[in-house]
Amino acid sequence: MYLLETLGRIRLTDAAGRDVDHLLRQPKRLALLAYLAAPHPGTWHRREVLLGVFWPELDAAHARTALRNALHVLRQHAGVGVIRTRGDDDVSVDPALFATDASDMEHDASAGRASEAFARYRGEYLRGLYIKEAGTFERWLDDERRRLLASARKTGLAAVDACDQSGDLEAAVELIERVTELDPHDESVVRRLIALLDRCGDHARALAAYERFRSRLGDEFSAEPAAETVAQVEAIRARRVANSVLRSSAPALLSEAPASIDKRPVSTQHISRRWTARRLMFAAGIVIAAVSALVAFRGDGKRLIILPPETGASDSLAYLGSWIGDQVGRELRGVGGLRTVRSGAYGQWPRAIRGDLPRVGRAFGATVALRTTLSAVGDSILLAAELVDIGTKTTFPLDRYAFFVADARDVSSRLAAAVAGKLFRAALPQAPHADPRRLVNSESFRLAIDGWYRKLNTNDAAAESLFRAAIDLDRTNARAWAGLSSVYSVAALTSNEEWNSAAKQAEEAGWRAMELDSLEGTPLANIAILRALKSRRLSDAESLFARAIALDPANPELYVIKATVYRHAWQWDKARDALRFARELDPFAPGLIDRAATLELCAGRPREALVLNRAALALDAASSDRHRQAARIFARLGQWDDALAELRLADPTQPAELSSDGSAEAAYWKSIERVGRTELARREKQAREGWLPPVMLGISRIYAGDLDGGMSLLENGVGSGTPSLYRLPCLPQVDRVRGTPRFKAILAAIPKWQQ
Repeated sequence: MYLLETLGRIRLTDAAGRDVDHLLRQPKRLALLAYLAAPHPGTWHRREVLLGVFWPELDAAHARTALRNALHVLRQHAGVGVIRTRGDDDVSVDPALFATDASDMEHDASAGRASEAFARYRGEYLRGLYIKEAGTFERWLDDERRRLLASARKTGLAAVDACDQSGDLEAAVELIERVTELDPHDESVVRRLIALLDRCGDHARALAAYERFRSRLGDEFSAEPAAETVAQVEAIRARRVANSVLRSSAPALLSEAPASIDKRPVSTQHISRRWTARRLMFAAGIVIAAVSALVAFRGDGKRLIILPPETGASDSLAYLGSWIGDQVGRELRGVGGLRTVRSGAYGQWPRAIRGDLPRVGRAFGATVALRTTLSAVGDSILLAAELVDIGTKTTFPLDRYAFFVADARDVSSRLAAAVAGKLFRAALPQAPHADPRRLVNSESFRLAIDGWYRKLNTNDAAAESLFRAAIDLDRTNARAWAGLSSVYSVAALTSNEEWNSAAKQAEEAGWRAMELDSLEGTPLANIAILRALKSRRLSDAESLFARAIALDPANPELYVIKATVYRHAWQWDKARDALRFARELDPFAPGLIDRAATLELCAGRPREALVLNRAALALDAASSDRHRQAARIFARLGQWDDALAELRLADPTQPAELSSDGSAEAAYWKSIERVGRTELARREKQAREGWLPPVMLGISRIYAGDLDGGMSLLENGVGSGTPSLYRLPCLPQVDRVRGTPRFKAILAAIPKWQQ
């Protein structure tokens, strides 16, 4: 029987348990198969309805042809007899040959098997699936997601009730925690969780659950918990205080024991028996502790953090190692109840953080860590891996792998199996992919990996060349198309044309990547930002961002792109919220803290920016860029001596600037103008060699100290709508004029974005 998994992940397997990946990389045909199997296999669907849902843009004849072709492909890849018809009007899937986890969940629920039904719900229905120009399907999909989520919540609460009634409070707590993850804003569920933890005697976790909920309400809705919840928590706190007082009084109470207590000496025979018993209990304790440690390390209910790879000084190996970690995390997520979190898409943490596993565990809620080391050995790569129990700091070595870059996919599969084997005492099966068309040309794969390394090191020209070479070798390489989309997206954002060829190329490459691999989230995020940039309408991007994040919710890059959109629209709080998500996903990446500090400056909140800048410097005190950012912040605060000191820390080789009147403020701006004159010379050369927008030249003139000339150029270009205008509140080049009435008038004249 074929099984389509739709809850939390999308996976199609045949009767032998082999993946049928080809259909998963064709979003519309996958969507059609899921629709035919809903609400359960065997449901008949009218052809006319299918035409309207999936091909509304085509006339009747062309739509029927498209449906016939799609059904033909489904029959090829979903097995003989799975797709069946009734006359010329009805289509369905055979329930004897095809099943879905969503249908199985509802069957368990209707049969009263609440615990089994709830266990089947691993996440959002058809997460990340998106189809262009199919609004009816999107509305149906949203309705199904809400319906299945409500069903999961209902069965979860029923399972909690059953465990509670049977006296298994620990199981009830575990289940109610999962229910709160489904709907973190349901205060009645939070109260139930707090009550269960209180009854278990785990008052600390009960209070922590309340504090998390209270913080979430405050951050998202500026609201406070209900009086009933507050009273419940205050009662727990009062009992803790009372117990603490009682414990502190216990020695004094014992010393005042009444005389009636028997104080006769105990015989040596009794002492010997007691000592023997204690030794037996001690030995038993050791055995129990050893067994407990072994059981505790198993993956059931654990959260695995995949640490940034150790690669020495090799940035290219760091990218490859992070890519392997991403693949391992995706393969392991949900296996045996295991929850995986990544340390960030390609974040590089300071060494002190890497060695502080308890801190990492607290930050990510992780109990187990996967640590990898990559090194170059001749023309191959050696990967060593180990698992670390964060609580006990016990290390469990895994295998070592020598491989070529083109074999990275196979190594990631082997490593995932090794991790699962260590956690669950049984290796994951490594079934080969049945469809050879899924395999990307090995050299094309290597070029795409190299291209992403160049892209992340801001060498976009080299990245574009590598991505194009990868596509020339294999036009089905979705990662190469996604990389090309990112390169063009950056070019569009930094262009000075309102809408340009780079943006069109970025969107075309993004859609191509999505058509090849519907699980790619980065190109969809690129498309979102480009659409918003073109229309200056946030609603054109927000739904696409929701889809992109659903594809890969652990990828901080998507939230960074989302924050960039809000920055262009001058919606600082929404940009801040998006960056907070990114920082929660990768709390030890200094670059994300830098972005957050810059955003606070954009919003006119220098004191908040200073706090973030200090946090970033604490992670990497040698960064010259961070010291320059600190200088900007101190200048905005009017602390000119501190600003000058930070400039000198940023570049100790530059001579100290002196002002005629000896003031630190004048010396600071003199230092800034010296850097600005270098930029202005470069811009003027560009203007002589070709066209340069007045806005860019005006920004450089202000930077170099020509305030009046620069402002005049900005005023002339204020109606152009170029992206540079929308970056004005954040650009350091215009800091000197930021608070002037003339500059404020320029900002007020720029056409505003719409919601």
